[in-house]
Amino acid sequence: MPRADAPSEASGLLDVSVGLTGASPAASGVAPASGLTWRNGGADAPLLAYREFKAASPKGFVVWQHGVGAHCNERSDTLLGEACAARGLSMFAMDLSGHGYSEGLACYIEDYTQHVDDLEKFVAHVRRQHGLGSLPFLVGGESYGGGLSLLVGLRLHGHPLNGNGFCGVLLAAPLVVGNAPPAPVTWTLRNCCLPCCPTATPFFMPNPVSPEAIWNDPAIRAEKAQDSMRW
Repeated sequence: MPRADAPSEASGLLDVSVGLTGASPAASGVAPASGLTWRNGGADAPLLAYREFKAASPKGFVVWQHGVGAHCNERSDTLLGEACAARGLSMFAMDLSGHGYSEGLACYIEDYTQHVDDLEKFVAHVRRQHGLGSLPFLVGGESYGGGLSLLVGLRLHGHPLNGNGFCGVLLAAPLVVGNAPPAPVTWTLRNCCLPCCPTATPFFMPNPVSPEAIWNDPAIRAEKAQDSMRW
């Protein structure tokens, strides 16, 4: 979804994202920790891990965000990162707090706006730390990560300083509208369960989510089921 007023580089960036299924994975399963970390704030902020897929001569870059319970070290992320790099786009993918190799209580999201802020600041970190400030870029993600990318895109679009070089968002099944439970259940969760047991999972909510409910390919189901870093 490119911006209406995006710079001319946007069309070229979007063109190279086509045909990602043709890439060959460098490794199967979960990739080891990359050693790249950063913090959004002081020493009290969680240390967040991320991966870089570096293009030889980058003409732009992509910041990619995984969904809830996932992480950026899966084979699918490796495929996407390698495909982008092969087409001249460096890709950076971050483990959200409590996910993958990042610090934080496992898969616990107290307030989604913290993740929006983390992703926005991560874009700034990538541009500064990796010397990419002058290059056009895209922000994207899958599921919850896609929803975060949309919100970050709105921030970047509306802020000339932050949005300099921003060309648009890449989305894979983005979380836009959720199906909330009936009002009495929502009220009980918010006003009774959350204050008393903020990290508990209600018995009627699936945890972890069954691979059979998400993927059709048996090979992918088996791979996800064996991934001890997924929730």
